[in-house]
Amino acid sequence: MIKLALVGLLVTLGPIRMQFVPSDHWALTGNESAKALRTEDGGQWILINADKEIAELDLVILHETAHLAAWDKYGEDIAAHGPEFRTTCRQIMPRKQNEFCGAKQ
Repeated sequence: MIKLALVGLLVTLGPIRMQFVPSDHWALTGNESAKALRTEDGGQWILINADKEIAELDLVILHETAHLAAWDKYGEDIAAHGPEFRTTCRQIMPRKQNEFCGAKQ
């Protein structure tokens, strides 16, 4: 169980599985470094592109965790990098918010 309690955000996420996958994995599109997803059975995954060198893997994982937290709080029909995601991401990210959460609008 993961609990995020940062800057007023309190979200409890169940188990999150992380897996390194090849860049041609069905869930990765384009040149993605990682992707968060939920499965039909309620599983939560962060898939990490094993073929790509990721300099700040910790921040990429926090970014993907922010997707899971935003879906938990607002539902899964929100825009991928819309205002709900950006708000949640900024509450989680310790630094480099504009780079990893998107610029404020």
